[in-house]
Amino acid sequence: MAKFCTKCGKPLEEGEICSCLGQQQAQATNQNQTQVVSQQQAGPDKVVSYLNRLWKVTLQIIKTPADMLKEYVKASDIELAFGYIGLQAIAIALFLLTLFSQVNSQLKSLFGGLGYFGGLLGLDSIKFPLGKIFILTIIFSVVLSFAFAAVLFFVTKVIFKGETDFKKMICVAGAKSLAAVPFTVVAFICTFISISIAIFILCLGTILGYFYVASALKGASEINENKSVYTLFISFALMVIVLGIVYKIALPMFMPSGLDSIGNTMKYFN
Repeated sequence: MAKFCTKCGKPLEEGEICSCLGQQQAQATNQNQTQVVSQQQAGPDKVVSYLNRLWKVTLQIIKTPADMLKEYVKASDIELAFGYIGLQAIAIALFLLTLFSQVNSQLKSLFGGLGYFGGLLGLDSIKFPLGKIFILTIIFSVVLSFAFAAVLFFVTKVIFKGETDFKKMICVAGAKSLAAVPFTVVAFICTFISISIAIFILCLGTILGYFYVASALKGASEINENKSVYTLFISFALMVIVLGIVYKIALPMFMPSGLDSIGNTMKYFN
């Protein structure tokens, strides 16, 4: 008895398989291959798309900071905020890495000339842990950015009862990082020329960051400008306390290696 294909209705002999089934299998295989290729390309495409968006928004903010910072925060574009915070963390880490690398060279030249006595006292072993400094700087920089966002959120939401959310405040912290990034990069380059000039440029970026925060806050909450002034003041005052706490925690981690051996040597002579 003749049979018919359940897919296309073609008459089939006993035991015959319709050709349309093979085509469907081939199409399914091609679709699976296409999906695999698409998934493989999705990663790089997303990264490129993100970097393009980061670059375009950055240029717009630099050209019209008062308008764009407000819109950027209103949109709660937290992905861009993470990018700015991360870039600032890496930039300041590179700056400190270069700075302490030069200090290590100076210490080596200074104590290396002492010869036997320098080795006896352990002075030739004093050097700042560069790898540790680089990693810790990135961590503490990111932590401080989120702490700044938390302080802004607390002052705006709790003290002044403004309508906002933590995402918007992270964007404000990202705006502060954005202002500092180009100055930090220039300061990093200037460390090879003059440390004093490098630190001065770094301070300029910090100052601009405060102006960026003042503009960005307008997009984070609807509180009036009078309260905004005190929001900034209280937030920066609280951040001084936070910085003091972080400084006390971080300072021992940044201290140069070799100091323990010097201390033990001095105790021996005493």
